[in-house]
Amino acid sequence: MPKKTFSSPLKRAIYSGRRNRYVPHLQFFSKAFQGILYNQIWEDPEIDLAALKLEENSKVLAISSGGCNGLNYLTKCPEKVSLVDIQQDHLHIARIRAVAARAAPTYQHLFDFMAVGKGVQNILFYQHHIAPHLSEEEKHYWQSPMQQLCKRYKHRIDIFEKGFYPASKAALVARIIFPLLGIKRSRVREFLKFSDTKEQTIYFDVIILPKILKRWRHLLFKLPALCAFLGVHPNQIKILQDETNLSLKDLFIERVRQTLTDTPCYRNYFAWQILLAQYNLDCQEALPLYLQEKNFDLIKQQLNHQKLDHSYGSIVKKVADSHPGDYNRFVLLDAQEWMSKEDITALWQDIISVGGPGARIIFRTGTLKSYLADQLPVHLMEKLYYHEEQSRTLFKKDRLKVYGGFHCYEVRG
Repeated sequence: MPKKTFSSPLKRAIYSGRRNRYVPHLQFFSKAFQGILYNQIWEDPEIDLAALKLEENSKVLAISSGGCNGLNYLTKCPEKVSLVDIQQDHLHIARIRAVAARAAPTYQHLFDFMAVGKGVQNILFYQHHIAPHLSEEEKHYWQSPMQQLCKRYKHRIDIFEKGFYPASKAALVARIIFPLLGIKRSRVREFLKFSDTKEQTIYFDVIILPKILKRWRHLLFKLPALCAFLGVHPNQIKILQDETNLSLKDLFIERVRQTLTDTPCYRNYFAWQILLAQYNLDCQEALPLYLQEKNFDLIKQQLNHQKLDHSYGSIVKKVADSHPGDYNRFVLLDAQEWMSKEDITALWQDIISVGGPGARIIFRTGTLKSYLADQLPVHLMEKLYYHEEQSRTLFKKDRLKVYGGFHCYEVRG
């Protein structure tokens, strides 16, 4: 049966290498993946930075998602950071995030807009300081109406007044699912006060876990919308179930438990976003690097030097269109689990050519295994060195355990 062809980079990525018999699942996912699915990135930048080893001559090409990590990478003063994404809404968020960081007259303006993400002062900040730096297309996007699941906004920019972080599809789904699992907001706030992982583990196992395990609640994990609105591609679900032999419920419990108990909650902003869709505003250490006051002037300086750019499209095409030496650091997130074997091979062949000796590449997988040796021909694998021990060590330190593995490769000299 012939494969479908698509003009949209998003649909090309979603349907990559799949035949028509997969269409019903992918059509639903394609619709769910539109709009503001995430409003921040869900990969720990501290782990990325430790593996990437950014220097002043580092040229980073990364999948954007919410765009936070592009700004976080600038704290290491690389030569440039290029963000690319197949999802237009996420690129708009990444751009407004960068403009806010560059245009903010004071740290308080940026803190209110991107850390608090709520309040009428944010609309004034947008009107006076952000909008003048946006293109007509971007202004039209932010000033247009938005329907986000059951919520409607007169203007999309209003989410920064009413609550930016709770406005994503992922946050809206979490707000519905957690009460159904018996996880009450009052208990969540009590839990997030802990600074000791032993206390967190006991609280999770004694208070939270028994509620999730109640018999009828397993039905929630059979809802296709749950994974789709969290951005989990149907192919990733298949890989997880094939490799782990665990149900979605068991995988959910395992990953959430690790995220909420492996790192002190007070500084784990991923735990705060998962449970409350907000940051711990009382602790600078609990904010992303680009939102910490100590980095405010540095980030502005890096942005004023035009070190960050954004583009629409797939990372496969972006690398294919690049020349040797254009980039030497690559951040693939979990995109390979969406791809066909042919796309993965083409991507790595181009990465090796563009990056050259010493280039470093990082990505994440749903399970501990890298899969790369199963996907690439031998002659390409021979050109790569897998930092396996470092990858496993860094993954253990990752504050977000929604993935099963973190991997760092380097192009051999």
